[in-house]
Amino acid sequence: MIGIKIDPRQLEEAQKVLAGFKSGVKKVTASALNNTLPGVRTEITNQLSGSTSDYSFKRGPIFKRIDLSRRPTKGEMLAGLRMSGKRMNLTDFPGTKQTSTGVEVNVKKSTGPQELPGFFINKAPRSGKRLVLGRPRNKATGRRYARYGEKGTGGKAWDNRPQEKGNATLLVRYAPAPEMVISTGENLPEVQTKISTRLAKELDRQIDRLLKIK
Repeated sequence: MIGIKIDPRQLEEAQKVLAGFKSGVKKVTASALNNTLPGVRTEITNQLSGSTSDYSFKRGPIFKRIDLSRRPTKGEMLAGLRMSGKRMNLTDFPGTKQTSTGVEVNVKKSTGPQELPGFFINKAPRSGKRLVLGRPRNKATGRRYARYGEKGTGGKAWDNRPQEKGNATLLVRYAPAPEMVISTGENLPEVQTKISTRLAKELDRQIDRLLKIK
């Protein structure tokens, strides 16, 4: 969960300004947090997708993964949201393509296209979804098995079981989870700064609104 809370200094200032209002601080803080939450979802989505992002995630799937799960009630000073969802396929990223030696992907724009040697793209038999698949390595020789593994292993491209007792089943190579990417040191501080700015402006707006009502 990504938590959102009022800055203590701004809260102290709000308590001074709204000293004459019954439950004034509780009202404005709850409203400010609730109204900021949709903007937080936008900030996270923008960090991971779009023309200004360093990442190639599609905007729609990221937006849908974000759940505004903890909306505060009057008096609470904390709100939060969760990110969760199915694993994302590398074939969903623009530029993923088969090469003569593997599969080329570009999840992070600043690093440029990266090649996964020995991997290939194939369709899952039931869904028809294009997947990036890896040939497992022979533990003894270090070489990758042929397309469906060693003869007689019965390897299937759509089977995601761990390799056990010589099972050379192909495993799907997925993209890094957005939840992990947004939590890195290069992304989380930047997002938190933007969230704090949004929240501070919204709290000021709610205070002004309450003062005008009086």
